[in-house]
Amino acid sequence: MDLMALVRSIEELLYEIASWVLFFPLTLWKCVRHPIRMMRYGASELTDKTEHRFAEALSPPILLILTLALLHLIELPPPEELARAMSWLFEDDRNLLIFRAGIFGLLPLFCAVLDLRRKGAAVTRETLRPPFYSHCYLATPFILAVDLALIATRLPMSGVPAIALMAGAAGWYVSALAVWARREAGIGMVHALASTVATLVAFVLILVLGLYALIAASVT
Repeated sequence: MDLMALVRSIEELLYEIASWVLFFPLTLWKCVRHPIRMMRYGASELTDKTEHRFAEALSPPILLILTLALLHLIELPPPEELARAMSWLFEDDRNLLIFRAGIFGLLPLFCAVLDLRRKGAAVTRETLRPPFYSHCYLATPFILAVDLALIATRLPMSGVPAIALMAGAAGWYVSALAVWARREAGIGMVHALASTVATLVAFVLILVLGLYALIAASVT
């Protein structure tokens, strides 16, 4: 690589990182205000093979990763018992960030697989990408709100606001998922709402059991 090519690469990288300062909150706001529209946008932009893909917003995976990185920066120290049980994880910030990305990335992945199943489509690396991108847009504000609420519960005099934030985030996420399921699968709203609640309950149970097994394995 010659010197000018290196300079241009650095220039592009600097511009891209600087643009995140603007497009990160803008994309988050669009996801909160117009969740279904952004889900459709996330899937449709994948058909654009030019450099103008996601020109109006951050791509869904980058939005999710930046959100997790921000939460990682403001995260409070974990309880001593948990820190001791999973010392291999908390002793290295990189391990913890990768772990968080993997855990929270499972939610849009889980929902994307169910979308394909509702349509009777095969689950492949290509068919999974559009619904995964769509659900990344929807899941990111929810994950941000829930994580901030969990952080707030460890601060004095913040129990009620934290619970209110978590309840509001859950209500927003469930209603948006139900609307999406109704439109995509062509089912009634009651059916879509029941399916959404069942999906989230199943995901939480699987996640809790997996984390419990991981912590138990770390202790032994």
